[in-house]
Amino acid sequence: MNIQLEEFQGASDGTVAYVMKLIRYGTYLALQNHKEKLDLKLLSIAFEKYVHDDKTDKVNPFSIDDFDVELVNKSSSVEVGATNNRLKSKSKKMSVNYVLRNN
Repeated sequence: MNIQLEEFQGASDGTVAYVMKLIRYGTYLALQNHKEKLDLKLLSIAFEKYVHDDKTDKVNPFSIDDFDVELVNKSSSVEVGATNNRLKSKSKKMSVNYVLRNN
């Protein structure tokens, strides 16, 4: 089945953060299950984990009738991080001069 843009719009209400959460976690699940592409089942699981708690009135637009979604344990410690290093603080390496001056 093809995933339509309308399904992402319905799931996220156009909020880019929700779209990225769906794609990141769906990709994580695809890699863990040795799949080559995202499918509706993976996106349905990602929706239940990351979007449904904030938007409880939303119906999962990725769910279809011919399978049961295996819900991921919401207390799992899996965190899908950002794709770049902008938010990570970089520790400075101490130079010999710094150590000698401050001791």
